[in-house]
Amino acid sequence: MLNFAPDLDPTTPEVFTDVVNLIPTQKGYTGSYTGVATSYPALAAACRNVAIVRKLDNTRRLFATTQTNIYEGSSGAWTARAAGTPDIGSTARWALGQFGDYTLATAKTVNLQASTTGAFSAVSGAPKATCLATGQGFVMLADYNDGSDVPDGWYCSGIYDHTVWTTSTTTQCTKGRLVDTPGPITGLSGYGSTFVAFKQDSMYLANYVGAPTVFQWQLIPGVVGCRSKDAITTAGQQIYFMGNDNFYTFDGSRPIPIGNPLREWFFKTEVNPAYLYLVVAAYDQPNQFIWFHYPSKNSQTLDRALVYHITTGRWGKVHLSVEAAANYISDPVYIDDLGTYSATIDGFPDIAFDSPIWTNQSQVMSYVDTSHVLKTFTGNCDTSSFVTGSFGGEQFTTVKRVRPRFIIPPTSATLQHQYDNDYGDSWTNGPSSTLSDGKFDLLWSARWHRGQVSLVGPWEMISYTANIVKDGEE
Repeated sequence: MLNFAPDLDPTTPEVFTDVVNLIPTQKGYTGSYTGVATSYPALAAACRNVAIVRKLDNTRRLFATTQTNIYEGSSGAWTARAAGTPDIGSTARWALGQFGDYTLATAKTVNLQASTTGAFSAVSGAPKATCLATGQGFVMLADYNDGSDVPDGWYCSGIYDHTVWTTSTTTQCTKGRLVDTPGPITGLSGYGSTFVAFKQDSMYLANYVGAPTVFQWQLIPGVVGCRSKDAITTAGQQIYFMGNDNFYTFDGSRPIPIGNPLREWFFKTEVNPAYLYLVVAAYDQPNQFIWFHYPSKNSQTLDRALVYHITTGRWGKVHLSVEAAANYISDPVYIDDLGTYSATIDGFPDIAFDSPIWTNQSQVMSYVDTSHVLKTFTGNCDTSSFVTGSFGGEQFTTVKRVRPRFIIPPTSATLQHQYDNDYGDSWTNGPSSTLSDGKFDLLWSARWHRGQVSLVGPWEMISYTANIVKDGEE
């Protein structure tokens, strides 16, 4: 089966050694979707988090945050909702969560705020915190400041009451520190009836035990942690996150690595290690993808994404610059509304007719781009490419053709043949070939061969084969 796995032996059958704008499917790979602007205007400044939350009656609210405000989106307009005049600083990101009907927001420089409808208001007596999670009837904060800065500290509200922040065995509001391992708490996630706290190189699991202890924290064995509070997301019964040396899933017992096919390539050559704290993870539920947005080697912003397919365990990579990402709930689109998108049919965005964006209240992956515009990931693929594995060995061989097996053929495609006569590690361009009759025709002799394939338009492929013969044979 096709697999983007740059850490594997490049002679592995059907391996991709590099990809651009490719994502896995149940059967193979496809060109990734492109962004389509929603009806919302650009935010006033760079987005510092975006979230769609759900209240007890199943109604949803859309929020996007900036350094100095919280905006609620409704009917194509953003409305400022933050309490007072907050400023979270030039690099920090808001933490958002839902507790019953209350939407909560906080940052290390901003006291906890809450809103059921309309504007947020400050929660009296609540601390400031970097991390926020909800579960088991509690609001849990971590890396908090309640007048004193406690980077390794956790602080939970009174049970079923986000307004109670005075410690008491009666209300079960309490706080503590995680000191078995060094460093601040860098991430926090609700997980069923428990909470999971992350440090850079460690993890803790909190079980509810009731008053007076309330939560009992257990250090998870191993040297596995997380650098970014936003590099953690929950899908089904699993937590997915990026550690310092691999990508992991956590099922409540131990972290399990899932990034082995590309771990070495990613951490040594692909990501900018100084900016790992920027990584943002998001769960694309309809497609069963976990998106990890990251800064590439020479970037200080989120300009690429690794895409993990939960059901097949395979990876893709997309070149996409974002400020924030979330699973967007689309507004219904009616015939009477089409004029707001375009005055003519030719002006409509390039979206397939079977896209979920046309369906009332559909869930689609979304992001805020670097122009601060909220977009849905629903446009047809534009351009994409992949590099095949290596074919050959000690003896000279002649490559005659490469035949991809497309389920959906691209609009066009070109293969650039590359060859090497030494060890298959220093490549020179040979002939190029345009896709014709379902194949790329080539004729070149060398010890090692591979192909760099560039594609235009939407497509899906389930395999590829190369016709290579030893020199001197037919």
